[in-house]
Amino acid sequence: MHRSVSRLSKINYRYILIYAKTLESRNKTFDWFSREVVPLGDMDTRIILVGNLLHEDSLMMRLKNKIQKGDMDGIFRWYPLINDDGQCL
Repeated sequence: MHRSVSRLSKINYRYILIYAKTLESRNKTFDWFSREVVPLGDMDTRIILVGNLLHEDSLMMRLKNKIQKGDMDGIFRWYPLINDDGQCL
């Protein structure tokens, strides 16, 4: 499984911005994100996750669902590459 985290803007040993990209492995990736990435910051940290919606149970979809249900603070943005007719946007 490939994971990459770029830590930016460290102040007083806490990160104020975390940029992560990941290839999915569902449970392992979600556990890694929850246990290792999120604790790098504090209440003022912004975490930006970039990736593809590869599966209904992917990290991106899990976070989207948690945000929509109100279980997690955040903003989910989705930028499709093609429209419903299969044309590039």
